Amino acid sequence: MSGKRVALTLAVIVLGAIGSAKLWWPDDPALVDENSTPVVAIKDSVLAPPETHSTSGLTIFPGRVLRGDSLRFIADGRFFSTPDTSLPIDRRFVTGEIGVALAESTLAELRWIEMPLGWVPSAVVDRQPRMISGDLIVGAEGLVAGRVLPWDYAPGDMIQIPRELLGAGVEENVILLRRGALAALQRFTGAGRAAGFDIRVLSGFRSASHQAVLYGRQLSEKGFDQNVSAPPGRSEHQLGTTVDVMTEPATALRLTFGETPQGQWIAQNAADFGFVLSFSLERHVRRRVSYEPWHLRWVDRQIDDPTNW
Repeated sequence: MSGKRVALTLAVIVLGAIGSAKLWWPDDPALVDENSTPVVAIKDSVLAPPETHSTSGLTIFPGRVLRGDSLRFIADGRFFSTPDTSLPIDRRFVTGEIGVALAESTLAELRWIEMPLGWVPSAVVDRQPRMISGDLIVGAEGLVAGRVLPWDYAPGDMIQIPRELLGAGVEENVILLRRGALAALQRFTGAGRAAGFDIRVLSGFRSASHQAVLYGRQLSEKGFDQNVSAPPGRSEHQLGTTVDVMTEPATALRLTFGETPQGQWIAQNAADFGFVLSFSLERHVRRRVSYEPWHLRWVDRQIDDPTNW
């Protein structure tokens, strides 16, 4: 198998695609000959423990995929004739459509999924979300464990962040946060001011449709193995408990922010107010996401129990 690690992975089939979905189902899906190409044919009988992350790249893709599993497209693009980004074909997919998995392959450290109309990088598909009734419990939303949020999920207790807490360039924006998260943020920023640091918010709640635009842009600019933007349904911003913060324009959304006195103060004191740096120097490697010293998620009393984050 060319010495490359190829994982069989299991996806959870759940009803509820985005809007109206087109289902591609093969008339006679043949298993790929694994002796001719570095592909693992997906067999119905394979069962394995679920994984949170893919074996390569950012994509927080379902662990083990079964042949015939229904997967949701989370970006627009073209199919490929083989697991090779240089060989696109004249067949397209769009966000929200549903495809059926036939096989998967890992080639040049990029994971691929075969579907009836061609191959696609795993970065453009995801498992379908479970339905959610009501607002998720703060600190137990399950994103780290692999939950995919429904396209229309938005907590019902969100309120607008006051203008005086907003950063340069977004003062006129309507930025929302869950009520408890905002109360904690106000206490946190108040403590920051007392320590001499003016902490401001650049972004808060972000819908799946907004995240899909950002995600598609990063795929186009940085490639299918980008690790900057989370897929729609996987972003902590959709929880309504997460903010990106700044203290001054010169270090806003820059990696050097973590090295500044204000960035260090945030890292040292965030937990006292129920906030975690989701993509700190320690966590970002485990979660296969770029380092973000400005990204704060409120988990309330679950600060010492990341099991269900």
